[in-house]
Amino acid sequence: MNSIGERIGVEVSLRGAFDLSYESLAPEQARTYRRLAWHPGVEITPLIASRLTGDALPKSEKALRDLARQHLLIEQTPGRYRFHDLLRLHAEEKAAEHENDEAKEEGIARLARTFAELSIAADIALRPYVTSRIVKVDPAFADAAQAARWLDAEKGNLVDLIDLAGRHDLFQETLWLTEGLWSLFLHHGQAHLWLRAGEAAVLAARRSEDERTLGRLLNKRALVHSHLGRVEEAMADLAAAEEIWSRREEWKRVAQTRQRRGTLALEHGDLQEAVGFLEDALAADEHTGAEHHRAVTLFLLGRAHLATGSPEKALGFLERALPPLENSVYNRARARIALGSTLLTLSRPEEARREVEAALREMVEHGSGPGQSEAWEVLGEIHEHQGDLGAARTAYENALESLDEKDPARRRVQERLDGSG
Repeated sequence: MNSIGERIGVEVSLRGAFDLSYESLAPEQARTYRRLAWHPGVEITPLIASRLTGDALPKSEKALRDLARQHLLIEQTPGRYRFHDLLRLHAEEKAAEHENDEAKEEGIARLARTFAELSIAADIALRPYVTSRIVKVDPAFADAAQAARWLDAEKGNLVDLIDLAGRHDLFQETLWLTEGLWSLFLHHGQAHLWLRAGEAAVLAARRSEDERTLGRLLNKRALVHSHLGRVEEAMADLAAAEEIWSRREEWKRVAQTRQRRGTLALEHGDLQEAVGFLEDALAADEHTGAEHHRAVTLFLLGRAHLATGSPEKALGFLERALPPLENSVYNRARARIALGSTLLTLSRPEEARREVEAALREMVEHGSGPGQSEAWEVLGEIHEHQGDLGAARTAYENALESLDEKDPARRRVQERLDGSG
């Protein structure tokens, strides 16, 4: 028998074995087996089975254990199962043969809604400070640690469900699922994962003609692109978002988006472009009266002018930025570090040192490692300027200790340390 014939023979034999196992199932077990094929992800839990079948959770737990005992599922870890690839195909065939479209749509809708609500609940637990949330749901997690564990365990399922919900026109569920995943990006650096989810959510927002949600998603996707160094993609998303906010006359969001465009340009060395965007953001801030956002824009303009070699202009913006930031420890510390760098450039090292030492204390209070590193680095520059190379080396060493091993800033600080003798 040739290889094709052998393969066909194996497939026929396996199908026969699968059919025998399936036919031996009790009706409720068979229904669970079929409907599990509607789940797009790899891992299956009792909650997923319960939502697809409409059965109570204990009943679904038992059904999964029974299917695993009969070798129709594999229990990977306690309470988490998966299909063998060929068995998934077999389950799909049985579902197509015995289930109707109405039952399928209801099961998928239940599954998507449950995970969407849990996703939002996890995000609320992890980011309780957010006020502009698209929806609020009942608490589902005892604390942030439990929410983080759930998100990490279910992240693969969540991304697959976002795509499924979008294909079934479950736009609200698509957006809620994506909202919940934002914490995974912010706190765990899951940039590529969020981009997969964000792509489906952007498509859903466009299909549902939900312009406001589309603008929010474009702003978020730009931040993820920026994190990955994809400047052109980030700028394109920000430009598209700003067009939406301008058309809707949502001037606070216009200001926020312009500020982000300026920040991105500044981070990547496009200094004149950064100044232009930030001046436009400041004009929008003046229009809205958003004092805190205006103060951050002033701080960023100070940094931009310092980078262009205009420390006098920088000084003016930074001094205007500080008073409104009195109750914002982190941003005030950032502004003080920039002010210290500016004063050093203007040959006022003692004033510079006082500002940066105050900023360092605030960064310690805030618990920001990168912020502490930035303060130590500028203190190292000040000590070098004053000829105290020993103190400069200590400052640079402290800067390195405050940074994560993978932080790209380590290379710059290490070069300063090496150059300080």
